[in-house]
Amino acid sequence: MPHTSRNDPGFFHVFEPGSDPTAPPLLLLHGTGGTEHDLLRLGRAISPGSALLSPRGQVNEGGALRFFARLAAGVFDPAEVARRTHQLADFIAGVVTNWDAATVTDKIELRVGRDLQYVRINGTLVGFMAGGVLFAVLTALFGRVSH
Repeated sequence: MPHTSRNDPGFFHVFEPGSDPTAPPLLLLHGTGGTEHDLLRLGRAISPGSALLSPRGQVNEGGALRFFARLAAGVFDPAEVARRTHQLADFIAGVVTNWDAATVTDKIELRVGRDLQYVRINGTLVGFMAGGVLFAVLTALFGRVSH
């Protein structure tokens, strides 16, 4: 059952636990003016059984929620994008930290086999412009984030 909550980094979000241990978790990032509820139906449709994590953007730009502020229409402040990306990464880490280790291990082993030496936890990021920008920044900051 989905639930909306707020954790320490300050993101309101919806988390729906997965029902299929072989389905990758999805990070759903709404577009400008959206909410944490906008992409849940899409997430369920593109990967039935996946766990869904959908945060709400924290920046209010003229009443429209976003994941990072702009200097002007179409003009991004790289420092702002990097700062907000770190906040989002901290939020995701905080959510994952609260997962039951035994359950996560069981799901990983079901997906990739029992040899955990070669395991990389792979998720999928779904979003609009914010998703693309955050993917690029996460890749630049932390290396390869998908395959």
